[in-house]
Amino acid sequence: MKNTLILFMMLVGINTAFAQQIIFQDGFEGGQFNPSFWTARPSIAGAAGGRVEVVNSIPNARTGTFSTFIGRTSDGQSTTNALDLRLDLSGRTQVELRFWLRDFFDENDTDEGLYFSSDGGQSFIQVATFGIDNETEDIYLDPPPIDVDALAAAKGLALTSTFVIRFQQIGTRDFNGSAGADGFIIDDVSVTVPQVEYARLPFTDGFEDGVFRPMWHESNASEPAIGQVTAPVFAPSRRGGRVEVVNSNPSARTGTFSAFVGRSTDGELTTNALDLRLNLAGHTEVELRYWLRDFFDQIQQGEGLYFSDNGGQSFVQVAPFDIENETEDVYLDPPPVDVDALAKASGLSLTSTFVIRFQQIGSRDFNGSAGANGFIIDDVSVAVPQIEYALLPLNEGFETGTFRPMWHEGNPSEPAVGEVTAPVFAPSRRGGRVEVVNSTSSARTGMHSAYIGRSTDGQSTTNVLDLRLYLSGNTQVELQFWLKDFFDETQQQEGLYFSDDSGKNFVQVLGFDPSSRPDNQYTQQTVDVDALAAANGLTLSSTFVIRFQQIGTGDFNGSGGADGFIIDDVSVNGNSTSILEENDVVPSVFIVYQNHPNPFNPSTQISFALPSAQKVTLKVFDLTGKEVATLLRNEQKATGVHTMTFDAQHLPSGIYLYRLQADEFVETKRMVLLR
Repeated sequence: MKNTLILFMMLVGINTAFAQQIIFQDGFEGGQFNPSFWTARPSIAGAAGGRVEVVNSIPNARTGTFSTFIGRTSDGQSTTNALDLRLDLSGRTQVELRFWLRDFFDENDTDEGLYFSSDGGQSFIQVATFGIDNETEDIYLDPPPIDVDALAAAKGLALTSTFVIRFQQIGTRDFNGSAGADGFIIDDVSVTVPQVEYARLPFTDGFEDGVFRPMWHESNASEPAIGQVTAPVFAPSRRGGRVEVVNSNPSARTGTFSAFVGRSTDGELTTNALDLRLNLAGHTEVELRYWLRDFFDQIQQGEGLYFSDNGGQSFVQVAPFDIENETEDVYLDPPPVDVDALAKASGLSLTSTFVIRFQQIGSRDFNGSAGANGFIIDDVSVAVPQIEYALLPLNEGFETGTFRPMWHEGNPSEPAVGEVTAPVFAPSRRGGRVEVVNSTSSARTGMHSAYIGRSTDGQSTTNVLDLRLYLSGNTQVELQFWLKDFFDETQQQEGLYFSDDSGKNFVQVLGFDPSSRPDNQYTQQTVDVDALAAANGLTLSSTFVIRFQQIGTGDFNGSGGADGFIIDDVSVNGNSTSILEENDVVPSVFIVYQNHPNPFNPSTQISFALPSAQKVTLKVFDLTGKEVATLLRNEQKATGVHTMTFDAQHLPSGIYLYRLQADEFVETKRMVLLR
């Protein structure tokens, strides 16, 4: 009945819950081989006594009651046994094979493994081994997915109407174990065309669907991709690898599900990869965030993030995971990954078939009885960060509870555009903490302040908070901020850095020198921005960045020593010599600036930047959604900065919203009319 249902699904093209097309699926629950697909070939080479048989035995089946034994009926001479699966794969371009294999104490033989034939079985080529050497015996393990079309192409084979997949075993023993055992048990075989989806931005996933969505894919990094002879890995992908969404509330960071990347049993060193497919075409700014829990992983050279801009045909390692000597079994937020900068530094483009690979290498599982080894990943997001260069005056007490768009947690370990190396002295790494914190005892005024340091004690880490400012046309610019030295250890490279090119390059202009400050007390710092900029050969540009940089090994709880800064009540003021001019120099992104002044009475200026000529609509609404003014209605505007004046003399006091729309870009901001 089961095989009949499978055949029916094949004929009518029903898709699974994952929308993958099932070409073939069999758990052998019909009690025999379906002759339309399977051919058993015991003793195809060697002495008689080979065994290729569907067996009714619940303890030996993975699911149901039946499974397939491949070995010998009795101890004897070495015998080659095979099970052939015949498939019509003509016209297919993406085919994936999955099966569960139970190594019944099989003796390893180099000629055992998977074979492909494109001519109906007249000739075969070995394409993969089973990977049983030194692996856990007598337990079902899921080999990584087999990319049939990629392996076939690598061996010069085509996907034909007479394609054959052969499972081949060689041995001298039977399955009773009295004088030693030797064989395989196979169950739950499937051949599918997986759904391939490249997710558009913004993308977020906490794995709360309980399964990998179609943009995720467990990959077999050992297989050559199209056009490659060898794969870019440091240990093979093999049986025992585990890339799985797991329902375990203690293991998840939020919700109940998270992604395990490691091994299902202790065994040989195994490369495990989880791929995220993304459509990044047309984007110039892309940021990846994810939470990683180091489950006692042993550091391996090839672990880390990999990028591909050609759908996974080739990969480049762009960053390690930085797990050495960090807190074990705790979720730590790596600093934001600047995808576009890392891609450019590696010679890659942001394409419609971009792939981010999370790669782990290890020999242990997650139970810890004989040592543990792996990663748990949760709360992944990929987005285009909102970029705003704030107009003066700026006053910030962080009372919104989050960083506003002119603030940005940076990752100075990554090369900026055009740079080969990054301007830092200790890596940005897991365990860094740049966060707005709600704590009246920590804030100077109000309830919120900005922490810059580490979330746990660990390795020396560079942590940065960037403030983006529009300083073009300003003089006598002054920065004031209050800094609370939370027992910070003096580091020469801590302090203020300036950039006049949107953060591509930084220059240290001032050190913080914690030894000159009282511990755990706020002191005010006043900085002459234009004087320091001029002294370092910088100009007050429209894309000016002030970086607050801290380096340390301790966190803020003080139990094992403390180390960090707390910042509050930041202000930047200057004398403006001109209003934003049409076609002034601007970043290559859309920007909607906060209106100025704000609050206002009765008029204010609303400025926006266009990276290219656009038709623009700019409207003002009250909080009920009623349109109260139209400043621009689908008007053509050139590349550059534009400023519109909103006169509200006919409106009552209150909060109003202004919304800019240009092509597909839409952004809304609040402003306050106060009479």
